[in-house]
Amino acid sequence: FNSLRSNFYELKVKDIMTEKLIVVEEEQDIKTGLDLMSQYNIRHLPVVSNGNLVGVVSINDFGIYLSMLIKLQLNFLNKGPLPNVKQIMDKKICTVPRTAHLTDAIRAMVTSKIPYVIITDKGRIYGILTERDFVRKIAQHGLDISNLSLEDIATKDVTTAKTYFDIYRLSYLFYSKGIRRIPVIENNRLVGAVTLDRFIDKINSMVFNPKKAQGGKACYCMV
Repeated sequence: FNSLRSNFYELKVKDIMTEKLIVVEEEQDIKTGLDLMSQYNIRHLPVVSNGNLVGVVSINDFGIYLSMLIKLQLNFLNKGPLPNVKQIMDKKICTVPRTAHLTDAIRAMVTSKIPYVIITDKGRIYGILTERDFVRKIAQHGLDISNLSLEDIATKDVTTAKTYFDIYRLSYLFYSKGIRRIPVIENNRLVGAVTLDRFIDKINSMVFNPKKAQGGKACYCMV
């Protein structure tokens, strides 16, 4: 283990960086950037001009713009209320009980391929643990996580949304709280979650491809 930890600290950025980059030209339209992010499942795009790096655009940069755009579009077309959380939430969620071990939560994320777990206590949301939380703790404590518990890492003050919240209210929660994942509650019961990535992907579809299929049955990953 000590050898592994030593090797970890000797790694250089070039050893773990992604070399084959997906880039966008600065004069390309926003839809192109969004389509690239969706196609390659990435959150950041280097922006180039004449082969030179001139900036970076992230998925966060698109969120408020798209929310405002769809609000203006629907108002202009007089198509009624904005879409709500229930229409865009992800019904596949992964949960672990508060009593679970940290390794159980990590294993659940790996097996479910969902980069976060919602922690429950007697049927209610107690906290949330994300891959980013875990990486931050490793940066603070090194690879030795044997003394860390689920509660040491998890975020306890969890922002939630109701299924009837419209997308404009949802965008406010994302950007005012600086969060990327919001559990969804209906009748005091966890029924899904909305991630910033999925939120922007859905809004992108509504603006540029309104016929894209939505929906699906609820699916839980529970430990």
